[in-house]
Amino acid sequence: MTITPDSTPLPNDAIFRKLFRVAQEKPDPIIRNDLALNRDLYGDQLLRDVRDMRANLQPLLAEHVRGSSGNRDTDRYVGILAPTGYELVVGALASLALGAAFVPIRPDAPLDMIRAVVQRSPIHVVCLSSRYAHRAAAICQAGGGPDHPVRTLLIGSRGADDRDPEAAAGVHLEASLVISETRPAAVYFTSGSTGPPKGVVHSRRLFARDVGDRGPTGIFLSARPADVVGGSCLLLLAILHGVTCEVLDWQAGPDVYWERLRQGGITHLTGLTEVWGQMARYYREHLRNRSAADREAFLQGARALHVAAAQGSLAGPELLRFWAEEIGAPLTVMYGSTEMGDASLIAIPGVARSLNRCIGLPVPPQHVKLSEGDHGEILVKGPWVFLRYQADPKATAAAFDADGYYRTGDAAHLDGDRYVFDGRLATDLVHQSGQTFSVLAVEGEVQNLDYVSEAAAVPIRGHCQVGVLARFTGPHRDSIGLARLRHDLQLRLESPRLPIALRVLRDQDSMPLTYVGKIDRASIMGQFSGPDTSSVEWWECH
Repeated sequence: MTITPDSTPLPNDAIFRKLFRVAQEKPDPIIRNDLALNRDLYGDQLLRDVRDMRANLQPLLAEHVRGSSGNRDTDRYVGILAPTGYELVVGALASLALGAAFVPIRPDAPLDMIRAVVQRSPIHVVCLSSRYAHRAAAICQAGGGPDHPVRTLLIGSRGADDRDPEAAAGVHLEASLVISETRPAAVYFTSGSTGPPKGVVHSRRLFARDVGDRGPTGIFLSARPADVVGGSCLLLLAILHGVTCEVLDWQAGPDVYWERLRQGGITHLTGLTEVWGQMARYYREHLRNRSAADREAFLQGARALHVAAAQGSLAGPELLRFWAEEIGAPLTVMYGSTEMGDASLIAIPGVARSLNRCIGLPVPPQHVKLSEGDHGEILVKGPWVFLRYQADPKATAAAFDADGYYRTGDAAHLDGDRYVFDGRLATDLVHQSGQTFSVLAVEGEVQNLDYVSEAAAVPIRGHCQVGVLARFTGPHRDSIGLARLRHDLQLRLESPRLPIALRVLRDQDSMPLTYVGKIDRASIMGQFSGPDTSSVEWWECH
């Protein structure tokens, strides 16, 4: 197919004006050493690859793309099976250029999972990374059956030497191509930690927005899978704002993170709280006792971070103290979810440490309030909040209140004008003798003990008591038990809040995590109530 500039115009909207500007003005790579392609990629290459990919994708979508009026009668979805990186960005932007929504699919997902995503969306075209071209036939066969055929398309990319600084001159932004910012742009599936996974549909506003000056001279390190907001969405936003990105495998261990920081140049790292915890543990066990000169290289790399942000689970006080005092790279705490699209509340380092479980202040233009005024369920409304759950109008209706605020299912209270997180309403609250308290308060105090390296507290026995899963450290760790734990907590917690059960993580054990890397509290609760609780120590009075 011969592609001419006018045969494949791109929409003249906020998303593609940003892409156009990056292609014109950014001489540095947009992605360094891409995982799949093993080379640096540039803005001029991205602009042309998106243009060409759009042209190749359009006939496959056929009647699913916009008509000549500039609008579509129905929403259309394109699967993107690629790791977080350049090819994912090309496929996503090509889909957006056609007014379609992209659905990132984890490349190593089993066929049953791919089939479920394809049928639910519904997806008629799956764009494949060159690394996963071998899965094309199986995906077409798995597809959606004879009534839902699925085509595949390889994501193209230019060679390393195919550079054209004047590329923007050959790409046409067509003002008449009007695609509403409220139309679907992406679908992300929830982790399933609070119920069956749901397809969360986000609008184009999620990618059209401005996120402030992240510093085009910095390097954003991405290490999240493509099928979560923290993976593909943050990568797209960073690239569209002129930030050079590097990508680590999302399953990389803490040693890989530390080594990349040691090499220098990374200025932005947003990771799961669990990853920051793993890095802290790795430092204590493997880096702290190295020579001063060797250790300093790792510390300087971490201290060069302009933004070190923790998201997912709430960062405990000991973790915040470690990164601020021992490393010199204080953490920003971000509160968000798949449905919120990005952080709706942020606690900058000083605020995060001054108030336990603080999630900070709302991020404009998001509006945040509590259901009972100064406490209750966190309610969020704003342009980044999702449109709906896919094919589930009942769940969508239940997710919003009468004023259009998203009901997060999380509890918090106000301390002045700052929000303090109290946990999930359904899973993190203990009801005892007419009083209700959050297990996170117990968890934070356990994490504060100097012989605890990681811990999680969960409600047990019908949400009437507290159990703790913990890893101990230090020379006497094998002698620490529930009695010692309760003794050391009794001056910090009221007696009814003291844990009545303890399970200790040994060297070969790991903290249970969900599919997306968050602490799996449901799994932990099961360890205190299943058929085999022989590894659990119970308080003798119970």
